Amino acid sequence: MFEVIPAIDLKGGKCVQLRQGNAADVIFSTDEHPVEIARRWVSAGARTLHVIDLDGAFRGSVVHYQMIKQIADSVNAKIQVGGGIRSYESAAKILNIADKVILGTVAFKNPEIIRRVVEDFSEERVIVAIDARSGKVAVDGWQQTTDMHVRDAARFVEEETHAGCILFTNIDVEGLMKGIDADAIREVVSAVSIPVIASGGVSGIEDVLAAKKAGASGIVIGSAIYTRKIDLKNAIQQSMI
Repeated sequence: MFEVIPAIDLKGGKCVQLRQGNAADVIFSTDEHPVEIARRWVSAGARTLHVIDLDGAFRGSVVHYQMIKQIADSVNAKIQVGGGIRSYESAAKILNIADKVILGTVAFKNPEIIRRVVEDFSEERVIVAIDARSGKVAVDGWQQTTDMHVRDAARFVEEETHAGCILFTNIDVEGLMKGIDADAIREVVSAVSIPVIASGGVSGIEDVLAAKKAGASGIVIGSAIYTRKIDLKNAIQQSMI
């Protein structure tokens, strides 16, 4: 079943939204505690929360473990967690408190680590993030762009890491709220047989429906729900029609 998944991005202990992953370009920040935000999204009908440790992504190691645990302990919803998880040990630690772990950079630098996590925890609990800039994979908190095309990356993830799901983020539209790139989503979906969750650029309910039509198994929404361009409860209801 297609899922609308609200994002909770953590930076400096706060819930924020960045423009195109730029740490210096904060487009939304709130003093409301991330746990309260998590409860609000679950009350609106969210079955899964997408929790990203932005400080961890930039540093290369998990920073907000305790806050993530607080969120997981406070809501009756599944939690998928990413950001700075680049070793087997950190992935295992996250899977002690969360339902799923999101691994990005390590998948392309050390795919054997992903395979080990899959072997020990099951493929259903492992998501590999493919972050794309101009059709090429970006790593290290989006700070470095590789020569690998997203279609090849998707096949690599399925064949070499054995992860059960791909999270495809289009950096070109991330945080801009100017619409998704449905063709880019379709390209990734068509390259693999595992589920693909889309992320980046959602500006309205039409983007949610377009992602569903493109074959995505779900879509992550961040800026649009925080700036109230989209009502999460309505988006979830519309996506189920």
